[in-house]
Amino acid sequence: MFALTENMRYYLYQHYVDMRKGMTGLYQLVKSDMSLSPVSGDVFVFFSHKRDMVKILRWDTDGFILYQKRLEEGTFEVRVLILLRVLTSFPGRVSF
Repeated sequence: MFALTENMRYYLYQHYVDMRKGMTGLYQLVKSDMSLSPVSGDVFVFFSHKRDMVKILRWDTDGFILYQKRLEEGTFEVRVLILLRVLTSFPGRVSF
C-alpha cells in the first residue's frame, strides 16, 4: 500500500541531503547516521538544501517506496512539522 498514515512513526533527517541520492543512499543514511532500521516500516523524511524538494522513504512489506516532490516555486516550511505529535527525539534526528 502506498499510503502514509498518522499511525506511522515519522523521522525527520536533520541535515540537508543531496537529492541525487536514491533508495540505496537514503537507506544508508537511515542505517548509519540515524542508527535506525530502514525496514522497520517507519517513515524517513529528507529535505534538499534549498528546501524545494523532499524525499520520503519507507519500507512496505516487500520493498521500499520512495516519494518525491519538488516545488516549482517557494520552499517547504519545515516548521509546519511541529504540528505533528512528537514521539521521541534523538541527536541528529527528530521523530514525529
